[in-house]
Amino acid sequence: MIKKLLRNYYIKNSIIIAMALLLLSSSIIGAFVSYDKCKTTFYKNIDQTLKNTAKNSILLLSESFHDRAIGEKDINSSEDNENIRKLSLFSNEIEYIAYIYTLIQTADGKMYFTSSSATDEDVENDEIVPYFYLYEEATDLLKNVLTENRIVYEESTDKWGTFRTVFIPMKTENGNRYVIGADIEISYINKELGNYLKSTIVSFTLIMFILFGLGFYFWQISKEELKEISELQESLEKEIYFRTKALFLAKKEIEKTHKNTRDSIKFASLIQQALLPNLNVLENYTKESFAFWKPKDTVGGDIYFVTELDSGSEIIIMVIDGAGHGVPGAFVTMLVKAIETQIIGEIKAGTLKPNPALILEYFNRTIKTMLKQEKGSKSNAGFDGGILYFNRKMNICKYAGAKTPLYIIQDGKLEVIKSDRKNVGFVRTKIDQKYTEYDIEIKEGTQLYLATDGIIDQEGEDDERYGKVKFEKLILENHTKTISKQKDIIQKDFKDFKSDFEQSDDITVIGIKF
Repeated sequence: MIKKLLRNYYIKNSIIIAMALLLLSSSIIGAFVSYDKCKTTFYKNIDQTLKNTAKNSILLLSESFHDRAIGEKDINSSEDNENIRKLSLFSNEIEYIAYIYTLIQTADGKMYFTSSSATDEDVENDEIVPYFYLYEEATDLLKNVLTENRIVYEESTDKWGTFRTVFIPMKTENGNRYVIGADIEISYINKELGNYLKSTIVSFTLIMFILFGLGFYFWQISKEELKEISELQESLEKEIYFRTKALFLAKKEIEKTHKNTRDSIKFASLIQQALLPNLNVLENYTKESFAFWKPKDTVGGDIYFVTELDSGSEIIIMVIDGAGHGVPGAFVTMLVKAIETQIIGEIKAGTLKPNPALILEYFNRTIKTMLKQEKGSKSNAGFDGGILYFNRKMNICKYAGAKTPLYIIQDGKLEVIKSDRKNVGFVRTKIDQKYTEYDIEIKEGTQLYLATDGIIDQEGEDDERYGKVKFEKLILENHTKTISKQKDIIQKDFKDFKSDFEQSDDITVIGIKF
């Protein structure tokens, strides 16, 4: 009896140590992943703000400005002062933007400012940059922007400070080329990243204190257990005590297991977010794009993919609404991701055409086969979704959907392709189900929107649903705004409608403009 209890004692403590080490390693990995993701997201937001600020600032200058701003005497001081005033006001309105400016490059390769904002300190010290001011500290990267004709970001130091900067090559209708620039101070970036790092360190330190506290607690328990085991033969009451103690420890183990499960779900959320694609690939195919992805719980059943094919001129966009949400929905997205990888492999190998209808049919057959849904399986899983294919070289765009509409805005008018009323997968869907494929006309200014039913089905006050009419009206009324601004409007409108009500379902909305 004593030997058995001692053996159990050592086994139990080994398990506790193993679980503590597992929690510690998970905490370290989680802290690293969290900080790294925060840093990546922060830089992405910083660069997007720089890019949007620079592009929008050009609207403040007259349309003919850079057709006239070629030489030193081409712009008078009155117009230059007005440009400085407008750019400075715009710069001050945008949080943490230091400077906005434009430059031209002369035949000898030198860079000259044609306009620039100014800070209050610049005004006080009479250090305002005038028209055709030579930028002596221009880097090689800046000097090559117009030659390479691409947007670049760099971090550099000049007499005005140390900044992260975007340089965007531009061309007027008359063919004159110039550069738009926008700066954010590196000190601000370092401060924000420092705050992220401090938060991560505090969280990790707190976990360490908890682990040491638990270790000390179980060490004390272990001493008591050894003492009670040595006295077991002398008293039956001691045996009852140990059994009671075991129940108490079992309760603690259950609570600990429950916590580990919650932590695992949070970690699974990081994995699911890592599966989401970077929309930068769309820059080669569209003018603008956005993705509004918001799961109902920590993890969800919505997911989207953006894949460029090997030809370099074809792209496939998939928006998937898996059955359920939370952990069950997340498992469906894992299954869908695995099949999506297989589909892309088949397309690249030439054994499957990149037709949206054929891709949906491939998904349907594979899910039903894997889950044995044709043999009375209780695994009634599947998804709704839409697939968009675009060949920029041939200007071919095709769409197929399963209970997922495609919204098209062209020439100020909204058209909705409602798609097929059949799911992908699920027991009731036939294994040889066919889906309808639509040809979409793409021209300058065409805007496409793909959305799962999460935003449509959201409940608000008085049992009201957000609904298709409200969504269609919202995108049509705001289609002339930039895509990034449209995303902000959709998010705010959804938040205002939802108010204090619980989110009903996972939400995904993709918007692109050609």
